[in-house]
Amino acid sequence: MSWLTIRRGMGIGLILSLSLLSACGSGGSNPSSSAGSAPVVLLHSPSGTDVPANAVISAIFSKPMNTIAFTSTNVIVTANGSPVAGALSFNAATNSVVFAPTPPLNHNTTYTITIKAGVRDTSGVAMVNDYSWSFTTTKSGSVDDSFGGGSGTGGSGGGGRSSAVAVTTQVSLVGSSEAKAVAIQKDGKIVVAGSACGSKDSTTGKCTNWDFALVRYDADGNPDTSFDTDGIVTTDIGCDDAICVE
Repeated sequence: MSWLTIRRGMGIGLILSLSLLSACGSGGSNPSSSAGSAPVVLLHSPSGTDVPANAVISAIFSKPMNTIAFTSTNVIVTANGSPVAGALSFNAATNSVVFAPTPPLNHNTTYTITIKAGVRDTSGVAMVNDYSWSFTTTKSGSVDDSFGGGSGTGGSGGGGRSSAVAVTTQVSLVGSSEAKAVAIQKDGKIVVAGSACGSKDSTTGKCTNWDFALVRYDADGNPDTSFDTDGIVTTDIGCDDAICVE
């Protein structure tokens, strides 16, 4: 029986965490504030790449700000030069301006946020310089039509291709197989680990011994023939062998 369907465009991997706020970025040219000085942006969020499409944009100021000072003319969010619609508010508890995009952000898109000079704190002191930063959202979860090499069946190591976006591999010749963990190497090769039925009861058809199973694919979804000639390695270590992820 076959046991694995991998979709290249789904971003296989483990997302550990996303920091809520990042250090001031390219627009952080203002000096640190002190009593009576002009307000500056201390922190902003989000930043970097692989930002979720449902992210909310925010910036924390060094001083309590005039909440009515923030409008669409001085807090500008753009994508490829075009303005982005959203709801703008100020959170006095965190001293931050918040922009919630409506609808959510697009995938695989770079956004730039600019807070214009002139926004004022509660004492009427204005921010001196513009503050801006950029981030890029995650790639779309849509399927990758190039993954799997097109329709058809067969291929080295039992790597039958059931469609242009999926790869199905028969690991065990006598029974079922299960994938338990997936990792992508730095060279783009995909490693899948789990277990495969090594032998089964001829009467009941149930598997009586599971073997450790490891399969490696090239980045395009084809079995890596440099890995044990067919991309598949099964090892009988004991009675029931498997890779598990806690």
